[in-house]
Amino acid sequence: MDRFWSLLELCPVEKWSSLASDYLEALEAKRGYGPKFVMALRAYHLGDPNVLPLDGTGFETLIRLGLYAHDANINKVRIDIEEKLGGETGIKLIDFHELLRFGAQYGGAEDDAAKRKTIIGWNAWRLLCSVERARITEAWIYEHLVKDKSIAQELWSFFRRVEDLG
Repeated sequence: MDRFWSLLELCPVEKWSSLASDYLEALEAKRGYGPKFVMALRAYHLGDPNVLPLDGTGFETLIRLGLYAHDANINKVRIDIEEKLGGETGIKLIDFHELLRFGAQYGGAEDDAAKRKTIIGWNAWRLLCSVERARITEAWIYEHLVKDKSIAQELWSFFRRVEDLG
């Protein structure tokens, strides 16, 4: 929570829509903000398609799938994936990262209600971090995120409530 408040002091909320590389450089120099946090901002907020903010959950999924050895280094794996998939047309590494996380979370859900909650939570996060927030409608959610009308309606309702707060 302390990192969040110091981020707000460094970059007030009204400037978040224009968060640029100079703020990111300032964050990297500030104690408590590591490269992983800055990579997440670059991928989620700035929409850099070539940045993979690989976390423990995504990393464990890669290992469980047998794509990397159990003793692999998370940073070397991240760099390997960025080198192999970065710059590919139509591939955003943040989407690859989210699919890895979703697989781990969804696979652990025991019943349909838990799986639905996982799907809604995961996609709600994607809506909030989307670089296309101005274009999002219920139809957009149905066409781009989920193929279940009731989940699309629930996500749209959530998204409108959050937009009203801003």
